[in-house]
Amino acid sequence: MVRKVDASALPFSVVAEVQTFVPELILVGSFARDYWVHYVAGLPIGALTLDVDVTILVKSMDEYRERLSPLDGPTGVGLAFHVQGQLVDIIPYGDAAQNGIIEPVPGVTLDVTGMAEAAHHAITVTSGSQEIRLPTLASLIALKLVAWGYRGGTTDKDARDLGPLLDATYLGPFADEVWADDEAGKRWHYDDTLMGPYRAGVEVHDTWHAESLERLRSCLAGERQDTLAVRMASSGGGPFEQRVEQLDAFGQGLAQPITLRVNRARTRSRPWGEGDRHVLKDQLQSGDVPNTAYNGAR
Repeated sequence: MVRKVDASALPFSVVAEVQTFVPELILVGSFARDYWVHYVAGLPIGALTLDVDVTILVKSMDEYRERLSPLDGPTGVGLAFHVQGQLVDIIPYGDAAQNGIIEPVPGVTLDVTGMAEAAHHAITVTSGSQEIRLPTLASLIALKLVAWGYRGGTTDKDARDLGPLLDATYLGPFADEVWADDEAGKRWHYDDTLMGPYRAGVEVHDTWHAESLERLRSCLAGERQDTLAVRMASSGGGPFEQRVEQLDAFGQGLAQPITLRVNRARTRSRPWGEGDRHVLKDQLQSGDVPNTAYNGAR
């Protein structure tokens, strides 16, 4: 799929130089986020960043280093390169990963689960004669969830990004698609703020492999989903209740068949939640936000 959106602020020139050595790269990270959230959905642009994140398919870290040897780097944790004055993180996936985890330097690991699927179903964005491939909105949400599940409470940047990404699923050109989906409408009582995330979850279910879906679902299992909603809200990502419901909707789209929390997110008029959910909400309101997110560092 090729999308023509005024996205001239995307790092076309930097990406083009890296493509000289790895033409199959996919743009991920904050620039991909801004494409969907700002240029497509029309929401405010996200946190300012000058770093560019891309991902490439390699069979080993030796191949990774050989293919990128003409570039200035790597520096830091072994994935960063300097291109046209910008820092570019080039993330490997494929056989270089063991059970979805890469280790660019001893003791530093990164979960790249879902990168292969995101690359396979990537769209192409054009600006004049230049092109960049990036994940679909649904896959980008899923990649953010994987990153949050692995990094856990060590950073809030994934939680901060997830709120606008979930909101983008029912705005801009997605609005017509959401309202045309009778199945999603009936399931979610025609609440587009839940229909959009649900449809994104269904797309990921249909395009990601079973092993990747299992890893992704584990990021929303049990208290992790509630902790993520707290983090999203506390980082300025919208009301806590809304974020829990949207994560529910996305998770139910992943479920197939739908078995998780079927009634809770569909009944927004009743009093909110029970048990620990009241505790989490009270902690959010008081500013005493717990740092209990799963940290999968290996």
